[in-house]
Amino acid sequence: MPRDVTAALLPDHAAPFERHTAQLDDPPSDELLVTLVATGVCATDLT
Repeated sequence: MPRDVTAALLPDHAAPFERHTAQLDDPPSDELLVTLVATGVCATDLT
């Protein structure tokens, strides 16, 4: 059953992150779904 997820997108190199909702399909039987609880972004990744 598809589910809604929240994604942070960077539309342009100098633009701020934008929050979007996307629909995620269930994985096929030979894949699995991993839930990401937290992540970090290095300042050098944004420049």
